Amino acid sequence: MSSLIGFIGQLVYLLLTIYILLIVVSWVIDWAASSYTTPLIDLIKKLTNPFLHEIRRYVPVIGGIDFSPLVAIIVLFIVRALVKLLFNSLATFMAL
Repeated sequence: MSSLIGFIGQLVYLLLTIYILLIVVSWVIDWAASSYTTPLIDLIKKLTNPFLHEIRRYVPVIGGIDFSPLVAIIVLFIVRALVKLLFNSLATFMAL
């Protein structure tokens, strides 16, 4: 049972890491080539924009710079660390 919990924790950790990378890619695309579009760019935008839109409700654009991706990445790093801590603690507890 503890190995299943450890696997689920690693899977969630991996998915959060991939999502962080998608936000970074989306941020670079917005900064470098905002008018350029491909199906892959559209997919990345569809995956990241809902979360970034929620962050933008609370983080205003300052001096023409959108800080919502940075805030989103910080939030996801914290969530990722908490997920790792939680699942490691659960796996250790279940192993007893």
